[in-house]
Amino acid sequence: MDRMPETLCDDRRLDDGDDAVPPTPETLAKLRGDPLLRLLKRGQIDVEGFEAAVAIRRAVESLAQPLRHRAMRVISNAEGTSFDPTRGSRIAVPASHRAIDGQRRYNDWVDAMRGEHMPVGPLLDVIVDGYSCRAVDVRRRRRKGKTAEQVVAGLELYVQITRHPRRRPRAAELPTGQKT
Repeated sequence: MDRMPETLCDDRRLDDGDDAVPPTPETLAKLRGDPLLRLLKRGQIDVEGFEAAVAIRRAVESLAQPLRHRAMRVISNAEGTSFDPTRGSRIAVPASHRAIDGQRRYNDWVDAMRGEHMPVGPLLDVIVDGYSCRAVDVRRRRRKGKTAEQVVAGLELYVQITRHPRRRPRAAELPTGQKT
């Protein structure tokens, strides 16, 4: 490992906000390390693979963001706050071009995973939810090491896809009545 990614500052997941209260020693002992950092430190994935995992995390978070906003609005309505029915049921969340590109790369990766007959769920358990590979193996009743192998292969596939992205046709280029 010749360099560490800039996104790494510690092996633990902590919210370092300005007014955050430092965790107690008991809480620190209970914190789990990031499974992707463990794979990186063991040399099972390289920096490109780690950065691919971070990109997948960001894409999933940006895809799930409108759902979180909607759930927060339902909670606030249940607490008795005011509700404006003229706004409709959708909340407009502005998406940056970077987020949209990340979502497209994520969708291409999921399509490629399906084409390779590789399950996406166990990888998202590790990459997004932070479960250890062993915990996913136990939870999904898989042989020991199967999830780690698939995480490595899935991240390599993501890196390969981002190096050679497939070109999607624009709506104007499609025959009439056909959708992408």
